[in-house]
Formats: sequence, structure tokens, C-alpha cells
Amino acid sequence: MRGKLYTLPGGVDTLKAYMRKFAQEGMSSHYVRRLGEIALERNGSKDQVVAVHSFLQSTFLYQPDPVERELLISPIRFAEDYILDGVAHRGDCDDLATLGSAVLGSLGYKTRLLIVSYEVEPEHAYAEVWTDELGWISFDLASIGRPLGWDSNPTRVWYIAW
Repeated sequence: MRGKLYTLPGGVDTLKAYMRKFAQEGMSSHYVRRLGEIALERNGSKDQVVAVHSFLQSTFLYQPDPVERELLISPIRFAEDYILDGVAHRGDCDDLATLGSAVLGSLGYKTRLLIVSYEVEPEHAYAEVWTDELGWISFDLASIGRPLGWDSNPTRVWYIAW
């Protein structure tokens, strides 16, 4: 069964619940695991987190949701469509955060998701990955051109952990 594209009702609480659900489901998907293995095979970096970040950021590009709609693409859909059909979907920050978290989690890394704001309303989402060397580091696939570990310095953070 292919992953699905969901149109979400409600606000940040609904988004957080679906992001958590999709990331957890993706971590146990053999397609998501295979996507992580492809990332490691195609990138010359010896650092697995760097390799996965580089591959995902260059393969699955950022595209905002349609105006007035919140869509969420499951990591399983990203992975299945890429592996089976060669389709690299575009997604917004919450799609890419959930994908990154699921891929890293499938490879055995500890991750968490964040929804952040720079004023009052939630404005951006990204993943963080735990490394023994640096602790929690930003794994932001939607901030094009920004390196692994780049911190956006938000004023408010909602953590999505499991």
C-alpha cells in the first residue's frame, strides 16, 4: 500500500500528532530504510548524518503548501514513490522534517521534530538528530543552502518527541 497525502484540518496540535505518527511509521518501513541506505551509498561522506542530509536535501526539494491548505506527505510515500517509480516529491518544511526524522530513525539514530516560531504563530518545522559528539543538531532539509546543524534561532519551540 502506498503512503498517502493528507489534507489536515485544525491547527498546530493536529499537525504535531500527524508528524509524530508519520515519523514513527516511517522508521519501521523497509522503503524508508532503503531510502536511507541509498543516501549512504550515493554520498561520499563517511559521516552518515551528513550523507543523509546531503542526499535528502538535494533530492526532495522544498515547495510550499497551496494557500490556505495544510498538506502532509508521509515518509512512506516519499520513499515508495522514489524507490518504485523514481519520483522525488517536493514538500514543505513539515513534510521534509518528518521525512528526515523517519529516515534517520530507520538507520538507528535518535531524532525529534520541532515546530518553531519567530514571532507568535508556528512558522517552520524541522528535525533534530542526536549525535554523541555534538548532542542535538538541526537537520533542516527545507532551508535551502543551509548546512547540517544550522540553527534558525526561533523565539518559541514546540518539540515533538516519542
